Amino acid sequence: MGRRVSLLALIVSLALPSAASRPRGETLVQPEVWQDFRSACPIRSCTRTLVRKGKKLTTDLNMTVLRRNYGPLEVNVRSYNGNIPGPTLSFEAGPAPTLPTILSMTLRNELEETRSSTTVKNKVNVRDSFGLIEKTITVQRVPMDVAACVYVDVGTGANLETMFVQKIASTGSFDVEREALGSTAKVHEVGAQVVTRNMSLCDFPKQINHSNFYVYGMANVTAEHVGLLAAAQGNLTTDFFFDFAHPRGTFLYHPMWMGSSGLQTGGGMAGMVVVRDSVGEAETAFLNLREVHLLFQQLTYRNPSESDANRFYDHGYLQKFNFDPLVTKWNLTFDANAINDPDWNDAVLTNGQFVPSLDLLAGQARRVRMANACPASVLEISLVCNSPSCSSDGCTTFLLALDSLYVRDGNSPRKVQTHLNGQRVTLFPGSRADLLLQCATPGHYVLRSQADQANDLLLGTTAMRKEQDLLMLNIQAGTGQADPLPTTMPVMPDKFNISLVEAKVSASQLVLVGSSGSRILRTVPPTDPVEIAERSLPWLTINGDLHHGGGVRHCVVKDSVQEWEIRGVGEGFFTFHLQSNYFMILSSPAGQDVGSWRDTYAVQGGSKVVIRFKAANISGTFLFMSSFLSDVDQGQAVAVEISDSCDQCKLDVKALVNQTVGTLVQNYSTGCWPKFITQSDISAAAGQTSTTWLLLAAAVLALRASSF
Repeated sequence: MGRRVSLLALIVSLALPSAASRPRGETLVQPEVWQDFRSACPIRSCTRTLVRKGKKLTTDLNMTVLRRNYGPLEVNVRSYNGNIPGPTLSFEAGPAPTLPTILSMTLRNELEETRSSTTVKNKVNVRDSFGLIEKTITVQRVPMDVAACVYVDVGTGANLETMFVQKIASTGSFDVEREALGSTAKVHEVGAQVVTRNMSLCDFPKQINHSNFYVYGMANVTAEHVGLLAAAQGNLTTDFFFDFAHPRGTFLYHPMWMGSSGLQTGGGMAGMVVVRDSVGEAETAFLNLREVHLLFQQLTYRNPSESDANRFYDHGYLQKFNFDPLVTKWNLTFDANAINDPDWNDAVLTNGQFVPSLDLLAGQARRVRMANACPASVLEISLVCNSPSCSSDGCTTFLLALDSLYVRDGNSPRKVQTHLNGQRVTLFPGSRADLLLQCATPGHYVLRSQADQANDLLLGTTAMRKEQDLLMLNIQAGTGQADPLPTTMPVMPDKFNISLVEAKVSASQLVLVGSSGSRILRTVPPTDPVEIAERSLPWLTINGDLHHGGGVRHCVVKDSVQEWEIRGVGEGFFTFHLQSNYFMILSSPAGQDVGSWRDTYAVQGGSKVVIRFKAANISGTFLFMSSFLSDVDQGQAVAVEISDSCDQCKLDVKALVNQTVGTLVQNYSTGCWPKFITQSDISAAAGQTSTTWLLLAAAVLALRASSF
């Protein structure tokens, strides 16, 4: 989807130098590894670790401002502990349900306080001297969260009035629409409180320095974790539980404060969590593999024009309006050639570096853990020969894991013997993959992201498929025997040792992911002196719903086998991620990945993917959401409850089909929608065909969206 791809690529707060001055081939720097958080570990750039199982592991992460110099540009960025990426947290899971490893993470938010309140400076009357409604108020200062698109509450108690801000002047006065949202005009004395109430009409990041800590792909993480808050200049302590049933693998952590998660993660705040295999779960050769950690982050800088609809996600533009407090400190200088360099914009960094290099000896084996923390780009990764001295078969690469789960053949562990043979590993935003790498022939190789024709049906033409070198691999002549390679995958938790292809399905669901309806967005940063700029865009929805901390929209029973048909609606490319519940791919547009376990996948408008999963045996509310974080910021998520039983709200589907447009609007804006309507519901109740169902669903979604 062209709009979203551009918007997501533009939310980043770092910049790169021009092609002439950009460092390329620097020695790869591994993220700092906190392994069991106790002793020093023996590999370079590795410090503390977390080794004891069944213990509470306590650590802090500090959100700080980091100054980085990228050639012609010196910038301030957000970071964890003053590094990009953040440290890798590495430990073993607990050995039993009653003896989990508890990761107790305290996030210390040292970023500038985001002010969302102020007070009235001059008395506000109901009417001005001409007898007209007073539409200008002057405040002591303009809070960061107040823009010409927000609702503010002025006064308190019986004297509370809601106003819509239409314009902000540099003098600190607001032009407002009085009596908004059904309130009545009141007199407001000097000192009356002014508080931001709602920013849903603002098409730019919100509460930009509020944050939290979220482990992407982790089992047992819930919607509650998304709602936790470390306000600017505040702290947040969260406990995460890793027991024997938790997958061992590579996970991704980043902020997940809805409204600014895309801005913060895209700006460099991300890191890895590694849950290691224990003795007895994997053969010795597997446990002894040395590791390379590669975190991919996409960093963009542009200088957009006034007509660019996505300019409010570009930090150069926001600097002009002092929207982001970090941006105001940049004192930016531009390399004119760099702005027009296609490699310079949207560049992907590996561990915070542009195409770094890694030196290995022939015969050395490495487990390469990779995570895609790019805001929007899909990476299609393979290792290719890049010099006359190497050969196409000089390196052997095996796919070990996708999305933290070891790959398998049916019900059996897959032998470590399937060479990728040039096939690419596809990483959607949020996806992770582990490779086993061993090169026998000296030479220069490149880990490269390049579009794979096999993915054309899945990704379509609107996905941002990044084509770029990610890592230079220099293989030198070895001096001894090659490292022994493992032969069998490690043991996985029992629930992943089965195939769901033949499983009895408890419930089927049609889920529509995509764009529907239209919305009017007010896209003016706080100190922009111009009138409201409006543009119409589709809502990004899941079954027609927007999630802004709202209630549960669907319920599934614990341990039930669910089959969901995910359909892309509207134009574009969409991703989806299911919290705490890994799913098996049953069908995809080109048949790829069928039978594999994932927690993140994709669908484009007009196509479908069928997934099947066994609901977690835990009670709670989980999110089914986009993995494009800026889309989640705008509400593309839905809350799903897992419970012992589900008393679903039942709809009269036959009556629904025959309802008038007006009735549909009324019912779907105020009425019953906890239960997703399925294709079987339509067929059984109204005898409708699949095509009719889709037309109906599209109409319902458009009506739902237009009622917001």
